[in-house]
Amino acid sequence: MNLRHVLLLLGVALIVLSVAAGQPIVDDLVKTFLAARLVERAREHLIAREWDAAAQALSQAVHCRPEDKTFQLEVRTLLSEILVQQKRWQEGAKVLEGALQAGGEDNWIIRSRLAYCYAKLGRLAQAERLYQENLQKFPDNPEVYNELGYFYAERGIHLNKALALIQKALRQKPYAGHIVDSLGWVYYQKGRLEEAEQELERAATLTANQPNAEILYHLAVVYAARKKVEQAREKLQEALKLEPDYAEAQALWEQLR
Repeated sequence: MNLRHVLLLLGVALIVLSVAAGQPIVDDLVKTFLAARLVERAREHLIAREWDAAAQALSQAVHCRPEDKTFQLEVRTLLSEILVQQKRWQEGAKVLEGALQAGGEDNWIIRSRLAYCYAKLGRLAQAERLYQENLQKFPDNPEVYNELGYFYAERGIHLNKALALIQKALRQKPYAGHIVDSLGWVYYQKGRLEEAEQELERAATLTANQPNAEILYHLAVVYAARKKVEQAREKLQEALKLEPDYAEAQALWEQLR
């Protein structure tokens, strides 16, 4: 009998005792055991890339120990990562709001991820506020400069400010492909297409070992704007191979056919 079987038997025994005696201490032990087992199961599903099953296990774990803020923060952070990856923005936002309440105020990733969900849901003022709060709370973190800068660049607003924010981030992380991508995209939004192409090609090179569909799409957009249609199609094919449901890439592909 291995350790897992022993733990499962212990869990069953505790449940029986809890029902029979109605003792709060036993209830707490049962909840702690079940929560730990659900998190373990979620991690197993993640290794197997079974995203839905992992999210389900973590969603159940959240309800096991609602009073344990450390546990809530850990589980909600992991669960939100899965939900965002699956583009389940509304669910992700709800989980992250709970994470903030559980003590995530000093965690820039939680606030950033919640801002991203808000932006995808069209709650732009709330998203911008969270990005700005990150900037105030974590002034030495280049990622928060990049995120606010890209938020502006993506919407074609405050482009001079966006450029300054992204350039500041790059001074600290000059070889970060996702930040170089932000620089290329703000150049594109400002109509500086030659510089945009140069930076986006550099971003694609920097991320070649782990290709990013959004970077490839951005490069395709710039190639198309510069009448380099075959190169644009090539990058769109690469992007859609990574993310077949990438709506913007699909739309541009149809335009270039």
